[in-house]
Amino acid sequence: NPSSTGTELKSLLDTIQPIENGWNVFKSGALAIASRWPITNRAGNITPTGAKPVMAALVDLPDADFPVDLYLMNVHYRCCGGTTNDPLRQRDSDAIVSWMRDARTPGGSVELPYATPMIVLGDMNIVGGQQPLLTLATGDIQDNARYGVDSFPDWDGSANTILDATHNAVAGADTYTWRNNMSQFDPGRLDYIVYTDSVLAPTK
Repeated sequence: NPSSTGTELKSLLDTIQPIENGWNVFKSGALAIASRWPITNRAGNITPTGAKPVMAALVDLPDADFPVDLYLMNVHYRCCGGTTNDPLRQRDSDAIVSWMRDARTPGGSVELPYATPMIVLGDMNIVGGQQPLLTLATGDIQDNARYGVDSFPDWDGSANTILDATHNAVAGADTYTWRNNMSQFDPGRLDYIVYTDSVLAPTK
């Protein structure tokens, strides 16, 4: 909810799922990141900007258990419109790849320690073409004049992985994230997790 505050979200989480020391919440507009660990390096948007804001922040993981922290980029791409809105979704993906390139190199607007895991996640509304999603994986920026040169987004100079998450971590092929049995549209996969697989691996 764009009109709600981070304080309100924290209060809700602390009520329905209490944890030791309470939840940490970073909220900007309709986007939010919640973590049991502190949230630092907060950015309500990235630069150069895409069509919609991209929230980014570093989750300060316990040093005793993790050698580096975790960097999250939370997104909500333009919905609907099929291929009509693909250029807007593409701008967001181009901007994210540019930001990830900046994060891996000294200077600029953001700089992360080497091998900091990065995850892009959220409602990408992939209902038209696949290029916005492929750009997040391969670093193939479409608007190089605005967002710079193509750049493999993982630390080892390779592609990111698109997580093939099944429902509730159980066996099966279902990966849709939206379903409405009263709708004319079939269940679809609109939400994605894309990550730097050279420094991060899923366990479920």
